[in-house]
Amino acid sequence: MVTFCTLHLAQRLKFFETKSVDMKTVVLFGILNGVSIGLLNLSLGFNSIDFYQMTKLAIIPFTVLLETLFLNKHFSPKIKFSLFILLVGVGIASITDLQLNLVGTVLSALAIVTTCVGQILTNTIQKRLNVSSTQLLYQSAPFQAAVLFVFGPLVDKFLTKKNVFAYTYSSVVVVEFLWRTGPARSLEKSGPDQEKRARLVDGLGQACGHV
Repeated sequence: MVTFCTLHLAQRLKFFETKSVDMKTVVLFGILNGVSIGLLNLSLGFNSIDFYQMTKLAIIPFTVLLETLFLNKHFSPKIKFSLFILLVGVGIASITDLQLNLVGTVLSALAIVTTCVGQILTNTIQKRLNVSSTQLLYQSAPFQAAVLFVFGPLVDKFLTKKNVFAYTYSSVVVVEFLWRTGPARSLEKSGPDQEKRARLVDGLGQACGHV
């Protein structure tokens, strides 16, 4: 909900305009992205940081694979070769990871699938309805929050046997949380300079983590 409130403030300040999107599309997009975010976070909890980073890298080639198989998209040989090298690196890193475990591997696989489908769905919706990712995120954020709030603690307790609400949250953790769910997420999803904004988000997030 911090993301929604931040975007609502930005919308009120005229940083972007709202656009009508049918409720079925918004709900589907919100639920899918909420599940994707939850699985990525659970993957981080059950895997090493290196394996988690490999999981995020694997999203790119698998997205291309799904688009090739199901959407008949074509990519140049250079792109295919680059992605092949990336997959080889991910495979080697995964095999040599001493902390590899079944639960973490399954969670990572599910995170990759849901994230890939979510990205493809995002691109499809944007082209079909001519909306920006910011406009789409603004309308779907409440549904993403609902999915994470309802199912997140239940799944986390089932897998870790711990209550997420019993954790002692330090001021640094709270600041990091507010940044990642508010301004950071808004920056990641806005405008044509999305890649630069994402690097800015990660850099500021890491700075907060080292305070």
